Amino acid sequence: MKSLIALSLFISFLTSGCLADTARPSEPPEKASASVVAGELLVRFTDDIGIADVTRIAEELEASVIEQLPRNVYLIRLPEGTPMDDAMRRLTAQPEVVYVEPNIRHRPYSR
Repeated sequence: MKSLIALSLFISFLTSGCLADTARPSEPPEKASASVVAGELLVRFTDDIGIADVTRIAEELEASVIEQLPRNVYLIRLPEGTPMDDAMRRLTAQPEVVYVEPNIRHRPYSR
């Protein structure tokens, strides 16, 4: 008799929805976004190069050094109207340059 009562309570519990996930599914977050900052490049130079050489290389492009970041990476701003791909190609050809990439601002997911 006790097992019959326990079984009926268990069935009532299952059918009442108590075990169902009652939390509403959250809406998917908006996609993260990224945007290229026009006219700005991140340039990593070899470890043995100094600011004077970085400035000289930037001035060859008529660009300016905006900021020095860790690991000998510099934020360089190109003159308005300078094609970024052309500037990236010219910088990559320099033996002191390890890599060049556009400055990209990332925005996190939001809800």
